[in-house]
Amino acid sequence: MSGKKISGAVHYNEDKVKLGEAVLLFANCFAAEPKDLTLQMKINRFTHLAKLNAKVKTNALHISLNFHRDDRLDAEKLAGIARAYMDGIGFGDQPYLAYQHFDAHHPHLHLVTTNIQRNGDRIDIHGIGYKRSEPVRKQIEQVFGLTVAEGRKETGIRLEKILMPKTITYGEKETLKSLSRLVQAVRSRYVYTNLSELNAILKQFNAVALPGAEGSKMQQHNGLLFSILDEMGKQIGVPVKASMLSGNPTLKNLEQDFSTKQSLKTELKAGLREKINAMLLAGTGSMKDFQESLIKANIDLVQSHTNDGRLFGLTYIDHDSHVIFKGSELGKNYSAAGIASRLKPGNDPGLVPGQKVSEQINKDIDQQLSNDIEGKGLDIGFLYAEVPSQGISPLVKKKRKKKRFMERGQQR
Repeated sequence: MSGKKISGAVHYNEDKVKLGEAVLLFANCFAAEPKDLTLQMKINRFTHLAKLNAKVKTNALHISLNFHRDDRLDAEKLAGIARAYMDGIGFGDQPYLAYQHFDAHHPHLHLVTTNIQRNGDRIDIHGIGYKRSEPVRKQIEQVFGLTVAEGRKETGIRLEKILMPKTITYGEKETLKSLSRLVQAVRSRYVYTNLSELNAILKQFNAVALPGAEGSKMQQHNGLLFSILDEMGKQIGVPVKASMLSGNPTLKNLEQDFSTKQSLKTELKAGLREKINAMLLAGTGSMKDFQESLIKANIDLVQSHTNDGRLFGLTYIDHDSHVIFKGSELGKNYSAAGIASRLKPGNDPGLVPGQKVSEQINKDIDQQLSNDIEGKGLDIGFLYAEVPSQGISPLVKKKRKKKRFMERGQQR
């Protein structure tokens, strides 16, 4: 792992501390008290361990623990939860930093650590989310008296729907405040890796982020606006500058989100596949039935169509795991063509023959959320920093080979 990756997670939290939006609760297995630790001391503690096993690609963990806003949690209780959680997933003896954040409308923690031990051995983190985290989460809920994440309803709406209302109507009182709260909550909870994915989520709640047009001054200055949408998905009212919203969701800050959350997707992919497989095994007769089954599981299915109405792409938004995937990212069996082939015979969803899944999420997203969803309490997200391969990609090799061939031809 390069120093940049682990330092990025530390810098993210330390920047929040400087802004008054976070505080370092404690530093586990560090040689000094938190108040005596400099930024470089914190980074060096992790990079020293990472160098002991340079072959490991995934060696930095940035974990977020999110709680129900009704949970009354002071710093001491949050510190106890952090220790119990890290002990439970097998990281109790690892160095880690525990930060309390104040930049959302619910209590939450950020934990930064590495899976390289002092003897150079690697702690296996494959499947850590469902293998170790889930049992620990349930135990912590009981021990610390937290709002239970499963099996309980609260006014028919889960936490995210309280923080992020189904719709935001232009002209209503405190519209700006609602928009600000929505964007802040999405950034805090969801995993997205580009602006298209972020907009796919925002559009479910009648909002959208608008970058500058190609060649415009707004684009040259990396400007970004946020706008409210009507029920038909059209912009209404005057767009708001990103800098006017809480959390400062400018394009520069969002690009940091994209980079930080990129590696988290790998860990969340298996869980979504399992949910989809279970629905198909239970028997799904048509694409409509499949979509309705997904909604009951708190997963929105965004369908991409051609101008003549033919289906060519699927995108899944899992509101329990807070992640968005194109079908092609999950695998060919989860693309539009793949799902169609797994439905009962005689239920052609109207696929474009031979059409590959689009690389872009369709801009026209149907509003398909269900308000009758179970409440959500302690929510856990993992952000794994991965080191890009240092080798030359096959594509680059081919290009170089072609270049040498052309040079020989010119010499002839």
